[in-house]
Amino acid sequence: VTGELCAQTSVTGTISTNTVWTPAGSPYRIDGTVRIASSARVDVEAGVKVEFEAAANLNIAGQFIALGSREDSIYLAPAGNGSYTIETEPGCDLDWRFVEMRGSQGITQTAGALQMMNVAFSRSLFIDNENALVFQPALPAQIDSCTFFGNTTALNFCWANVDHSTFSQNETGILSGNVNVARTTFGKHGITAIRGGRGTIRECDFFYNPIAILEFGSSNTDSILNSTFALNDTAFVATDPATIVRNNNICNNDIAVRQTFSLGADFSGNSWCTNSTTQIDA
Repeated sequence: VTGELCAQTSVTGTISTNTVWTPAGSPYRIDGTVRIASSARVDVEAGVKVEFEAAANLNIAGQFIALGSREDSIYLAPAGNGSYTIETEPGCDLDWRFVEMRGSQGITQTAGALQMMNVAFSRSLFIDNENALVFQPALPAQIDSCTFFGNTTALNFCWANVDHSTFSQNETGILSGNVNVARTTFGKHGITAIRGGRGTIRECDFFYNPIAILEFGSSNTDSILNSTFALNDTAFVATDPATIVRNNNICNNDIAVRQTFSLGADFSGNSWCTNSTTQIDA
């Protein structure tokens, strides 16, 4: 039946009424394009598995509330070898806790600005996605205590507040967007931990990245503060001159700062190890 569960497993069509996905009906299999209407709320209970057929889409105009627990996470993954997309629409509401999402094209948005009521991800795990999150909500997404591992890009052009999270072994951790990142660790990325974008980075740790920060910031409202950069191939590349870079510990990187003529921030207010190069290469 369109919009209903068939044999407690198959989900198709439009969900237009409030629905609860329970462990008894798990796994829930998304087939084709499934849309949660603006009038509907889907609550996903702890321990539920949501599987996506190849090229399936879950479009969310209403509420998609997935609250797992420390003992029983919620799992979103392909049913086979294919991939899937979760697409958000204006006015939707996402609240995830203890959710593991893997093997997707990412959480994206429909064209145009979004007016999301709530976008929050807490204690969740994003693994092996093309882009874990790709959207710019009207208010910043709240990302707390999450892990992003093995994604091509973890956050792509997002507006987000990120706290107490881990970015590890992605090709790129954060690409462009407007981000405020605090108390977060970035390690072992394939290309760069953070590339482009603006906002604030504070009390973060960057280890073993080819490039830790590449072309971040565009005005004196953007800052990189009280963070540690160690054992990276290059810590900073072409940081905007207006960006405030202060009170960071820049230590034991192969190259600490690589600047270009037009992009040259002031790095004087930082701590340097005696055995770490402070060379600035044009």
